[in-house]
Amino acid sequence: REAIRICKSLSPRVDSTEAEAHAVLGRAFQPMEQPARAIPELEEALRLREKLSGSESAAYAAFLVDLAMVQSQAADVDRARTSFARAIRVFERDPVANARALGTAYNNLAGLERSQGRLAEAVEMTRRGYELAKQTDGENSLTATRSKINLAFQFLLLDDAPGAVALLREAI
Repeated sequence: REAIRICKSLSPRVDSTEAEAHAVLGRAFQPMEQPARAIPELEEALRLREKLSGSESAAYAAFLVDLAMVQSQAADVDRARTSFARAIRVFERDPVANARALGTAYNNLAGLERSQGRLAEAVEMTRRGYELAKQTDGENSLTATRSKINLAFQFLLLDDAPGAVALLREAI
């Protein structure tokens, strides 16, 4: 809080530093499972980031993913879906430059959809994340392997044991 107060007193040009400070505070509350405290900080970070670089920048989209994760934690599913969708739309404008961030957003959205019993949507998002992980990190990378395991788990939930076993064999 003191860092944010100092940022505000120095100059109106420190919005970037202030946005980062709010984002750090929001992220700090997330593992403490305090979404009610994290959400306003992340929303303020988003507001400042939009003021600086618009709502189409990768930095803005990264803050949206952080906010969506906390909204998910707070069981605000509709707002989390909206935040993920907005971030994905921005990342998809330059999928090569944003491949890792886009893959992470897909996988996080898949987790939200799976938690809500929307398995078909979860599978689709996980597949997209897996494809990006293969392209950016290689088929045998840790990220791609995790995606395969997540996909196998979802196949099990869909009663597709053969599909799950095939993916798990590929993963190991």
